[in-house]
Amino acid sequence: MLKSKRFRLIYGVTLSLIPLAFLVLLARGKGDWGGTTPPDTLLSTTSVEGQTPDFCTPLIRTPRATWLLTSQKDDNAMPTWKVDPSTLALNTLLPPVKEKAKAGDDSQMAQYMPKSSNWTTLISKLDAKGVFQPVAIVPDMTCLHATPDGATVYVLTGLDNPQGLAIGDSNPKTRQTAVFRTDDQGAHWTWLKNGFFPDAARWGESLRPSFYSSREVWAWTEFDDLTLPGKVLSESGSPLQSVLRLFYSADGGASVQQVKASAPIAMSRNEAVEQFPADAEADSSGANDKTTGFVVQLSDDHAIAWLSQSFYYGVAGDHLAKLYAVLDQMELRREGQSWVMGLPKRTAGANLKSVTRTPAGQIYGVMARSRANDVVARFDQASRAWIPLASTPNSFSPLPAEITVDNLWASDKHLVISLSSIYFVPRLLYPFGYDNATIHGGADYYSDDGGRHWTHLKVRAGILALDPHTDELLASPFENWESTAPIRAYQLGK
Repeated sequence: MLKSKRFRLIYGVTLSLIPLAFLVLLARGKGDWGGTTPPDTLLSTTSVEGQTPDFCTPLIRTPRATWLLTSQKDDNAMPTWKVDPSTLALNTLLPPVKEKAKAGDDSQMAQYMPKSSNWTTLISKLDAKGVFQPVAIVPDMTCLHATPDGATVYVLTGLDNPQGLAIGDSNPKTRQTAVFRTDDQGAHWTWLKNGFFPDAARWGESLRPSFYSSREVWAWTEFDDLTLPGKVLSESGSPLQSVLRLFYSADGGASVQQVKASAPIAMSRNEAVEQFPADAEADSSGANDKTTGFVVQLSDDHAIAWLSQSFYYGVAGDHLAKLYAVLDQMELRREGQSWVMGLPKRTAGANLKSVTRTPAGQIYGVMARSRANDVVARFDQASRAWIPLASTPNSFSPLPAEITVDNLWASDKHLVISLSSIYFVPRLLYPFGYDNATIHGGADYYSDDGGRHWTHLKVRAGILALDPHTDELLASPFENWESTAPIRAYQLGK
C-alpha cells in the first residue's frame, strides 16, 4: 500500500511538471535564454544617430577602415544631425539638371520638387579614438560597398541622375541613379558620370556587386521587377534571357561586358506552377516570388554563378506560405578577354538566400528548402556541389519548430548565424481558434568546427558584421529603431 501511494505521488508530481516544463521551453525559445558571451571591448565610444538600414550591409570593416551607415526619416527636410555643417553632401557633386525636356514635359521642374525619398543617410568612419566621424551625407537611401583591400569604396544611392530626367531617355548611363566613389578613404569623392554597371540596375542602391579583386567585379541584373508570371520579354525566342543578365568588369566598373547564357536559364512561374501539389492555391500574379543572383570568382579564369528562385503557393488557406525553390548553377570560364557561361545545372527543392566567401576562399551559403528548414551549406569546389552542414539549431529544442536563417557571417575559423524560430502550438490546446497559433523566437549561434556543432551565442545586441580577418563580432544593442547605441567588438575564439 505504501509503495502504491508513493507511486501515485511520483506520477502526480510528474504530470504536474510536464506543463511547467513545456512553458519553460517556450519561454526559453521566445526569450533567448542562456548562451555564451565572448569577451568584448568597446569599439565606438559614442552613440550614432539614426537607424541602420535593413536592405544592405550597415557596417563594413575593410583592412583600411570601418564604415557605418545610419539613416533618418526626414519628411522632405534635412534631419537634425549632430554633425559638422561642413560634412560633404554628395548630391552637391551632381551637375545641374540637363535641359533636354520635350515640350509639355515637366522634368525641368523636378529640381524644384521635394525629393522622392523620405530618408537621409549619414556615412561615418571610425577614427583612432573610437569615434565614428561623419564623412558624407546623402539625401536618399544609400548602400556602401568596398573592394577586398579596402582601397576603393563605392556609395550607391537613390539620387536621380540629373542627366536623365527627360521622358523617354533610354540610355542606361543617364538613367541610373547616382553612384559615387572614393579612392582616399572618404577625403574626396567622385560622381561616376557613366554609372556603375548601369545596364544591370536602374536603381544604384539595388545593385549587389561581387568583387574578386580591387579591379575585377561582377553584378547580376536587378531582379526587383522580375516575378516571371509566365509571359515575359524574350530575346531571339529564348524566354527570360532579355531580363536575366550577368555582367563583368575588369577595371572597377569603368567598362562592362555582358556574359551571355549559352542555354535558357531560370524557370517561369507557369513552369513552377506545374510542380506545385495538386491541391495548391497558386498566386497567379507571382507578387511574392523572388529571384536572386550570386556569383563568386574562384580564380583568374574560373567563376561560379547561381540564379536562385522562390515561388510561393498555399494549401488549405495557409496564405501562400509554402515554398517551391529552384536553383540554377552555371560555371564560367575565361577565354581570352571574355567570359563564357556553361550549361546550367538545375536543383529543384532548394535554393540560396545568401552566399559568402572567407579570406581563404571557402564558400558558405544559406539554403532554403521547399519542405524543410533553412540550412547552412558549404560549397565543395572539387565536386561543384553544395554540402549541407549539421542541422541548424532550434531555440525551442526539443520542441519542433520552423527555422529560418536570417543572416550568415563567415571567417576562416568561425561561422555565425542569426535565426528565427516559429513554434506551432498544437491544435488541441486551442480547439476553437481560427488561425494557427504560433510563438516566435530568435537567437544567434556560432561554430568553430566548420558547422559540425553550434554554440548558442549571447551578445545582447544586434549583430552588424564579423571581421573575417580578426574574428571580431561587431554588434550594437539597438535601444529602438531611431537610435543606435555604441558598438562593441566580441572576440570569438577566446
